[in-house]
Amino acid sequence: MKELLGRTNDTSNYVYLSDGGHFDNMGLYELVRRRCRYIVICDSEDDGELKFGGIGMAIRKCRIDFGAEVALDLRPLQYVKDSQYSAAHCVVGTITYPEGTQGVVVYIKSSLTGDEPADVLNYKKEHSSFPHDTTLNQWFTESQFESYRRLGHHVAFSVFEPAGRNASGCVCARAQGRNDYFEKLRRIWWAPTPEMERFTSAHTTRYEALLEKVREDQNLPGLFDMMFSDDRDWKTGHSQQIEYAVRFSSELIEFMWMVFNQLNLVLPEKRNHPYAQGWSLIFTKWAKIDVVREAWIKYRGSYSASFRDFAQSDAVGLPEN
Repeated sequence: MKELLGRTNDTSNYVYLSDGGHFDNMGLYELVRRRCRYIVICDSEDDGELKFGGIGMAIRKCRIDFGAEVALDLRPLQYVKDSQYSAAHCVVGTITYPEGTQGVVVYIKSSLTGDEPADVLNYKKEHSSFPHDTTLNQWFTESQFESYRRLGHHVAFSVFEPAGRNASGCVCARAQGRNDYFEKLRRIWWAPTPEMERFTSAHTTRYEALLEKVREDQNLPGLFDMMFSDDRDWKTGHSQQIEYAVRFSSELIEFMWMVFNQLNLVLPEKRNHPYAQGWSLIFTKWAKIDVVREAWIKYRGSYSASFRDFAQSDAVGLPEN
């Protein structure tokens, strides 16, 4: 009755003890209360329809009680088409605390992707509710227990091993090592946006065509190498070809605009995606080259204000005047 009326506290004679499932199934709430920068949460609740009720409730509580914003894109965990398989076992997102501090959240969902060991897939074929059996079942058979244990081992290895390759020693022993490790996880498992899924192939094709053109064009000697370095002064020694190089540089700027427009990078959450940040790193190299900067000054008036803001921001670094 006291629990129902909200009159329980840490000094009461009696304490209502539970596993916490009625409040937060995964412990995210208490980790956020402690301002943790690196959070790993495992969700194995009964969620056969993948409604993500537990994580949704936890995110809302963290926002309401602590002002902390947890950003997770759960689409890769949804069932693929009409199957009972997901595209991934986890997604990695960010947490932003009220004071501006940011962290990384690794959210692992009890799921199947189809690459599990044969005995696990066999158990799934014989028991359709696996791996979302009701938590009311406290009497697991040996086969059931082993299937969940082996699935857990497979999921953990699949999620964390790719970011740990070539690592020497324990990354958790060093602050920089932890940061690098979780940043790798973020780049590997951050869900692609619908725009990225739609346009990645076209961007890659166009990018490769531009590289091929500058590599083979005799009127652009040395420019190809400068596109991948911090060298800036292409015009030195190429006075007869400057105007030609400026015109070609306008094609590079046009490609920047295409990526910006098609990936909807006007939105901050889109620009913060590792895939978009990869393009920004490439554009930053280009923006240091003198003929590219000259082309920008010459042609920037033909672009929208939003793209000019992006191109002249730290994300790219083209000149403002």
